[in-house]
Amino acid sequence: MLQRFSTIQAVKWAPQIDFSNRATFEEAQNADLPGFEIREVNPSGQRRRAAESDKYYPVTYVEPLKGNEHIVGFDLFSESGRRTAIEHAIDTGRVATTPPIRLVQENGDQAGILLIFRVNEGLNGPGVVSVALRMGTFVSGIVAPVSPILNVRLVDVGQNKELYSGFGLLSDSAAAYEDTFDFGGRHYRVETVPTALYLQQHRRWQSWGVLVAGVVSTGLFGCVVAPQHWLYAPGRDSGG
Repeated sequence: MLQRFSTIQAVKWAPQIDFSNRATFEEAQNADLPGFEIREVNPSGQRRRAAESDKYYPVTYVEPLKGNEHIVGFDLFSESGRRTAIEHAIDTGRVATTPPIRLVQENGDQAGILLIFRVNEGLNGPGVVSVALRMGTFVSGIVAPVSPILNVRLVDVGQNKELYSGFGLLSDSAAAYEDTFDFGGRHYRVETVPTALYLQQHRRWQSWGVLVAGVVSTGLFGCVVAPQHWLYAPGRDSGG
């Protein structure tokens, strides 16, 4: 999956752990990962032992591990945006997307999102698989072929927050064309403005704006299909 979609930051497995099983679970994980404990992130961004809760969804497997070590042990249920997406995925049985978040492993300023998939059963019990996307990296890779002719901006409508902007000095300008789409329970807006180079060629550009909106939504859909094929392929343990 990571070879097919190089802009994916990480793929993670997080089992559902009840409070009564927390100590046993942490002890078992310590056999392979010394010092493992279920953690959360405080408001200042520091990692700490997770507070008592009815249930946890701690990350116990992440690929690739390099660059994502800090996410191991992090309780996805400890942060409101991730928790809401997990609950939505469990309630609907469909992929759910978090609002714009700061990924735990993020060292820069890129906004991120998680795509959440419910796993009902397996050798490792119920839990969720999540796909982490750094949206600057993800969208820039998708729109690279049209970047000479179009400036593109992607906005999470619910929070009115930019997930990606290639507008540069045009950041305060109104979009010349925009389109919207729904994905994972959230609403997104793709805005485009033709570049000076494109306008010099005196071509119609609105159709390119339509194309970009379709490409961005299709790119997200591709990140959904790949994990589902991975999870439910014949002979694959859907729990881990």
